[in-house]
Amino acid sequence: MNDGENVNDTGSQGPAFIPETMQRAAALHNEGDLESAEALYRKVLEADPENPDALHLLGFLANQLGFWEEGAKLIEAAIESDPNQPLFHNHLAKTYLTGGEKEKAEKAYRQSLDLKHDDPDVMNDLGNLLRDNKLGRGGDDLSEAIDLLAKAVLINPESPQYQVNYGNALRDDMQLKEARSCYESALKIDPVFVGALGNLGLLCSINGDFDEAIEFFEKALAIDPNDFGTLNNYGSVLVSKRQLDKGIEYFIKAAQNETNNPLIYFNLGRALMRLRRDEEALEMLSKSLELDNNQPLVISTFASTLRMMENFVEAEKFTKDALQIFPDNPVLRCELAAIHQSLFEIDEAEQLLRSILDDTPNFAPAVMTLAFILIHTGQEEEVMALFKRALELLPDEPEAPFNYALALFCYGHLEEAWENYVNRWDNEQFSSPVRHFPQKLWDGSSLEGKSILVYGEQGLGDEVRHASMIPDIMATGAEVTIECSPRLVDLFQRSFEGAKVYPAKYEEAESGEVDFDYQTPVIDLGRYFRPTIESFPSDPNHAFLKADPDKKAFWGERLKALGDGPKIGLSWRSGHDPIGRNKWGTTVEEMEPILSIEGVDFINLMYLECSEDRARIQELYGVNLHTWDDIDLKDDQDDLAALVDNLDLVVSYPTSVGYLASGLAVPVFTFMAMNIHQVLLGNPEAPGWAPSMRFFCKHINANWSETFVDLAAAVRGKFGL
Repeated sequence: MNDGENVNDTGSQGPAFIPETMQRAAALHNEGDLESAEALYRKVLEADPENPDALHLLGFLANQLGFWEEGAKLIEAAIESDPNQPLFHNHLAKTYLTGGEKEKAEKAYRQSLDLKHDDPDVMNDLGNLLRDNKLGRGGDDLSEAIDLLAKAVLINPESPQYQVNYGNALRDDMQLKEARSCYESALKIDPVFVGALGNLGLLCSINGDFDEAIEFFEKALAIDPNDFGTLNNYGSVLVSKRQLDKGIEYFIKAAQNETNNPLIYFNLGRALMRLRRDEEALEMLSKSLELDNNQPLVISTFASTLRMMENFVEAEKFTKDALQIFPDNPVLRCELAAIHQSLFEIDEAEQLLRSILDDTPNFAPAVMTLAFILIHTGQEEEVMALFKRALELLPDEPEAPFNYALALFCYGHLEEAWENYVNRWDNEQFSSPVRHFPQKLWDGSSLEGKSILVYGEQGLGDEVRHASMIPDIMATGAEVTIECSPRLVDLFQRSFEGAKVYPAKYEEAESGEVDFDYQTPVIDLGRYFRPTIESFPSDPNHAFLKADPDKKAFWGERLKALGDGPKIGLSWRSGHDPIGRNKWGTTVEEMEPILSIEGVDFINLMYLECSEDRARIQELYGVNLHTWDDIDLKDDQDDLAALVDNLDLVVSYPTSVGYLASGLAVPVFTFMAMNIHQVLLGNPEAPGWAPSMRFFCKHINANWSETFVDLAAAVRGKFGL
């Protein structure tokens, strides 16, 4: 702010000097000439340093120029000089809000109302502030906010903005019919009032009427294409319809028109998460926190994104740092428990979750996470009771039925599991990016003479495992097109003769340029072809994959040159082990019972760089783990299939190479870090997804020693060693 030296003198400072100067300054202020107005206010204060009107208006002007702290001090001085002016308190509240001082703003608004009980503007502003505060703190008592906004409407019923604000509070209080009435009243007053149209759209989206919501949003945007609230809400509806790319476009437009709104960046970050564009999601969530760091839900979402990226150390530190600021926040505490779970720190996770539920017994995320953890350490009856409770607490949230489905798979309750598993696509923490195919989702109806697109999801091993159902869909008489990982195209094209195979992403199909009668994720075929354990193939010689004959012959000659002993493929360490605390895989030392077996040739199937482990195997056990540099064990799945098809046995943790081997009907011994898991379908002894696979499981808290002794004995028994 300037010091006023360049402003023309107003003349002699006679009795009329101050009122005339104030009148001229106020006129300039209203005209937008803030610099000249400021100079005149300062000239008045030179003559009368305690002039309340000059202090007040100069403070208000300072806030307009972005100097809210200076503005607050000036208005506070005005109030000290004349405490009975309601407008002073009103403008002080607005100035505090600029600086994010919500508690001080609330107090100032209340003082303004004490002085002028019937001011609808102050009632409206205070009501909006109380509503925002309650929602931000997770509170549900909006009665005072609703009462104030109702009074503002009663005093001035012809204000469409008052009607909309009142409707917003009623909507947040789930008085949805009453809220709609307010929005419609606003439109009667002003048929092109964007706030009413946009909020009617939001109300429809809350009710799940997405098409009607879009109609209102488009009407609002036709009037004001830059209304950030409507753009943001339109984006949210598109995300709910799984049109994430389009929704993100609207969030970006909203952020361009309102750069300081943390909610927009939060919504954008969450949408990017669901597309598994996690680095970009972190950037947007960071922007939201830069604008308002008092958001435990955003902090938790940031941490869960790190967890999904398997940055466990950073996620744990970030969450613990946040808990220093919000020590009792159940959302953050539950996220910390989820991190412990991801690190197989099951006891720590359970203890933390039970402490959360001691404090907040109905905190649904903690109920659900505890249920999931107890799958491994508790009893089915308790687990199912907890999931039923979570479903009651979260009747409209997809996370609850998704996790419930995983539990049902764990216990072998397949029909109900398939019904609930479709909710995975609306769960933010699902591992696959959300896809939006415009074609109709297959519902099990006849496919004779119809065309269907079948696409993979999740990891490479999941794609291979679930591809075991592709022969079933082809047997229906459908014209089948498969979208899969580029690494699997050659193998799938050979294996599923008659189907067309495209590498993901098959953009022409997802855009609708190429049409099909139906589309389906490959795993959802299980609802129709694998409804019970008995519906899975049980013959260990059942193969659905076909290796390239020439490549198979090539690898057969290579392996034959090693000698006559059994050829055992070996994979022992997961790529999903960034800090050595995820216990899916194992160590060279823990595999001692297996690697000490004599009379076999071990073949390296590790796609990870493992030269140090191979040297250690040679040093400890005198075993040459046969490795060839001219095969890409990660990306050349067709060559890998030819190698594996020549093996007598594969020994591995649960990984894609094990399911690849089983798809070729090669025997597989899989060691698993838990004895209850959704891929086991409630019975590790049953054939399940992989008839040639035999599981060697341990309790999640146990070590590997007994498991590998049993596995080694099975290897010796298989080959008579």
